[in-house]
Amino acid sequence: MILRCSEEINNMSYAWRRLRDLLGDDVDRKVNRMCFLKGKMGVCFDIPAADLKEIEARWEDSKQWRLCVATELPELVESQRGGGNGGGNGRSFSSSRNGRRGSSGRNRFRSRGQKRSFDRAFDR
Repeated sequence: MILRCSEEINNMSYAWRRLRDLLGDDVDRKVNRMCFLKGKMGVCFDIPAADLKEIEARWEDSKQWRLCVATELPELVESQRGGGNGGGNGRSFSSSRNGRRGSSGRNRFRSRGQKRSFDRAFDR
């Protein structure tokens, strides 16, 4: 799905907050791999197909926010870390929400109770 904003988004939590306001806190379990659109005028994310009708029914567009189903992958902000899983096409998904979701393998430290140094956690 694509959530477009009428102004540039500097923090992804701004988009998360809007989703939660209209769709409830359980939206956290439905949204995967949120990433910025090129130009940061919105975000795109994956949702389970089974939840699409419910999300569309609960969502209300406003002057500032519009939600639609993506028919193709839009241009995305390139990953700041480089070496992403974008397949060399300049696009890469950066898993938001501390790596909770996505299949990139970046959540390997989750729920282990171990602290990692910044450099080691981000493969520097």
